[in-house]
Amino acid sequence: MKRATVAKHVTGGMKHLDSRMTTVSDTIPPAYDRSTTPPRHHAATPNMSPICSSLVSKNVTVIITTSPLRSDPDVSMLHTTLQSLSLAGLSYCRKLLIVDHFDVGEPRLRKQSGRLPQANIDNYNERINNFRSATWAEGTEVVELSEWHGFALAVKSALSLVTTPLVCIVQHDLAFRREVDTKPIVDVLLNKDHHVNYVYFKRDSQRKYDIRSNMQFGLDLGEPVQFETSEQSSSTSVPLLRLPRYFDGTHIASVKWYHSLFSGQYLNGKELGSKGDFIDTNLGIYMQRKASERKELTTLPDGSKVSQGVLDLSDEFGCWLWAGEYDPLIQHLNGRKFLGAEEIASRKKGGNAHK
Repeated sequence: MKRATVAKHVTGGMKHLDSRMTTVSDTIPPAYDRSTTPPRHHAATPNMSPICSSLVSKNVTVIITTSPLRSDPDVSMLHTTLQSLSLAGLSYCRKLLIVDHFDVGEPRLRKQSGRLPQANIDNYNERINNFRSATWAEGTEVVELSEWHGFALAVKSALSLVTTPLVCIVQHDLAFRREVDTKPIVDVLLNKDHHVNYVYFKRDSQRKYDIRSNMQFGLDLGEPVQFETSEQSSSTSVPLLRLPRYFDGTHIASVKWYHSLFSGQYLNGKELGSKGDFIDTNLGIYMQRKASERKELTTLPDGSKVSQGVLDLSDEFGCWLWAGEYDPLIQHLNGRKFLGAEEIASRKKGGNAHK
């Protein structure tokens, strides 16, 4: 299999590690500036005070993956996603925008083909250039891939630039919708005594995931487990629910664990590494099917009951679902909502392939 590559102008095989972008700052990022790029649809109140913590900023790198959007060349969606990081105390962290590459050509029937018409690519490139020049994007490093990757390979490439023990993966159309203290979550992930490698935050479509998992797959996730934290944390414990599958959505995870994933074989013996793949559609489905093979309930020492398959997958992968106060915590941003009425009408009339 041909290995995915990136351009060569920067250490690690990346290009355009934007020279004008600053490194991690010790100051709070600038406030939401509506005069610069007023977002048409945002996930959180812009005047909320960010939660700041050295425990988070020193141990977490934020990776935001992006590809062509319906709203290109407008940067409002990226503005919304980036600004929402302050709600989770992630604004101080090093931030990488991973820009996937697309070639000129007619898209195949499969949506993720790595090819788009020239007009779409021009709009995409304009959005990235607009991002570079935006004052609210200062402190974010822009990394352009030299060939088409898709989500899984883009994450793998980005991990080569990460020096912190933890990473927060964020897709460009997902934003935090409420304030959440991530310090205790980071604390638990850093504790080697806890078998916690990945903590996922639910999005709109995953409300009451534990109930839906039972109804759809016959799996009982049990009750949330309270993980104790250290003195560095602002909370004495973190409630986490066993998660028998991986999701691509917003999560914080161990970098070492992530690296190990790319050396394994999962769905139908397939590795994580084919172009255009999502991790969810390989590892996620593999985990779900494997958990479903053992639906029988096991009684834990505290008297609670959990499906044996859920316990098995939790032991094998250490994936957990944040079971805090808000359900869900993550909002999906619809690209069409960032388009004006005239632009929508124009694209429909012109038969734009990437509406």
